[in-house]
Amino acid sequence: MNGFKFVKQNNNYVFYVCFFVISLFFLSIYILSFSKIVNFWSFSQAHISYSEGFIKRGLFGSLMFFFEKNLNISPRNFFSIFHIFFYSLNIFLFFNLIKKYLSNKLLFIFLAFCPSLILFSFNDLGGYQRLDVLSVACILVHSTIADLYYQKKINKIYYNNVLILFLFPIILISIFFHEIQIFSLPFHFFVSYGIFNKKFIATFKKYIIFIIPVFCVLFIYPDEASIIKLSKNIEQREIWSSAFLFHSKNLELNHYLNEIKINILTPYNFKIHLMMIFFSTMPFLMTLYFLNRRALLIGSDKTNLFISVFIAVPFLTGLVIGDFGRWVNLMSFSVFGYLSQFPLRKKLKDFKIQNKNAYYFFSNILILLIVIFYILSVRIPHCCNLKEKNLTLFGGIIDKSIAISHVVFDLSDKKKYDLDKRFK
Repeated sequence: MNGFKFVKQNNNYVFYVCFFVISLFFLSIYILSFSKIVNFWSFSQAHISYSEGFIKRGLFGSLMFFFEKNLNISPRNFFSIFHIFFYSLNIFLFFNLIKKYLSNKLLFIFLAFCPSLILFSFNDLGGYQRLDVLSVACILVHSTIADLYYQKKINKIYYNNVLILFLFPIILISIFFHEIQIFSLPFHFFVSYGIFNKKFIATFKKYIIFIIPVFCVLFIYPDEASIIKLSKNIEQREIWSSAFLFHSKNLELNHYLNEIKINILTPYNFKIHLMMIFFSTMPFLMTLYFLNRRALLIGSDKTNLFISVFIAVPFLTGLVIGDFGRWVNLMSFSVFGYLSQFPLRKKLKDFKIQNKNAYYFFSNILILLIVIFYILSVRIPHCCNLKEKNLTLFGGIIDKSIAISHVVFDLSDKKKYDLDKRFK
């Protein structure tokens, strides 16, 4: 990986300014996370452990209590540091992938500040401190490795070794952190499928190992006595017991029916969800189609568009399970990750407003205004009944920057910006 060494000439400032601004946004949340529990629901669930036997999502809590017992690191600090590390890692990996588009400044800026990608959790703090961050990390790592392969910096044997010895163990472990990683498996499969010359059976044989962790997290649950003991273990800890025990048993049919009622059968919510899906996938699908059609991508072919749509479909399950905005974020990263694995054959032409043709001139102005509005004013709500909470897709960087400044600097209107009241 060349890291940031690629930045040349007059594009220096664009890259580093974008990287600095994104880092500054997240630094404000990092600072906040050491003074307050930003996501109390997620923090409560983080206390699930293997102390009474196997239980899904128990690996994180087991590690957290290990560090508390042996290194005297409090759960709050471990929880904060863990997420700071992985969100920071994702920012670096993300910018390393979008560097190839830097010659077209508008496309680069759009990707850097796209509200469904890296800024999702900044725009809606309910999406921060979620173990979805591991799914994103695995997607970005795999896209980076594939990019190196298509650049011929590594060969197929090297890729296979990295896949089996490095990426597979990380994906497997992350499934035990949070089962949502399962829905990213189609992305990983089809990235490998392309590299292994579209040999479906041979690729499937490699991925069949994931049947074991999938079975464990979906079908193995602790008995009632173990759940009672788990509850007693955390009685002295100030967390939400309802969040802690939410996934200790199989969700009943009523839960899924209720989510269908909220997310699909409520017209307002369904309309917003369709818009979320459109905004988080179409820009990357259109970019992939355009670059594919112009033969600007190394290693791409006509099936890429179909595959990109296919790997997004599993995340529609979120409409039935809940917290659909988080699923949209992963959907967006999967489609983006599939696009970004392919290097460019040559630099893209820069976006320029001026054009002697009046039609193209006004079209370019319209495109610029749409991009500015999109990256500054749109956000993807992380969950819940949008109609009941009167939520829209408006919020974005401007509103969230104001909100963060109110919380960090303890400015006016404390009731509105009190995170303890908002998340507890």
